[in-house]
Amino acid sequence: MAVKVYERILQLFEAEGIKTIFGIPDPNFVHMFHLAQERGWTVVSPHHEESAGFMAEAVSRMTGKAALAIGTLGPGVANLAGAMMCAKVENSPVIFLGGQRARITEQRVRRGRIQFVQQADLFAPSVKYSASIEYPDQTDEIIRQGLRKALSGTPGPVYIEYPSNVILEELDVPEPLPPAAYRLVDQTAGQDRIDEAAAYIRAARQPILLVGHGVHTSRAGESVRALAEAMACPVIQTSGGTSFIKGLEDRTFPYGFSAA
Repeated sequence: MAVKVYERILQLFEAEGIKTIFGIPDPNFVHMFHLAQERGWTVVSPHHEESAGFMAEAVSRMTGKAALAIGTLGPGVANLAGAMMCAKVENSPVIFLGGQRARITEQRVRRGRIQFVQQADLFAPSVKYSASIEYPDQTDEIIRQGLRKALSGTPGPVYIEYPSNVILEELDVPEPLPPAAYRLVDQTAGQDRIDEAAAYIRAARQPILLVGHGVHTSRAGESVRALAEAMACPVIQTSGGTSFIKGLEDRTFPYGFSAA
């Protein structure tokens, strides 16, 4: 089927169950916002890109799923930086999309008033993956790699930009692949690691569970609660509050707790 690059981007996110976008429409991608709305997406446009970024980060943190935020080139993308860095330290899988000038701008001797910043390199230290869709045919592989990086292992944010000369190009592509067809989903520890952990637990004389942020990002609260009850042991909760497990209040103590 023949689709524009911006429509293909929406299709790829729809295949992941993502149908909400946070950002401020801009001439570089206003057509993406219009089409998203026509396709039944929820389009949230606050007064500031930083708000859009933090909204996406909040949704990601609450659901454990990938969320999508978008900013226009230059100042718009720069305004997403705070949310980007927060998502990195909080392990939130947010996809940050950035608009960019046509690449011919980068090669001009006299750029005049046309704004150009090399954004992908600028944000690379704050994300798990940073890339630019330089050719229309790269759309699928880069969006999928971004989702793979955001959701695999320790979750985290990614940054993907598209120059304006690419976003309106047309592609002839098949229906998007479902997540399980191109990346690992529902990852768990290997049986050898589980057996090793079980052996240590059985040998422990006075076991204590130190419960950290990973319980939240992996949505493993119920499993950890069952383990704590089976071990009949106290639970130490690390700082930040994100490792709180309902039902363990009677045996959970804050990080740094001292009986003295």
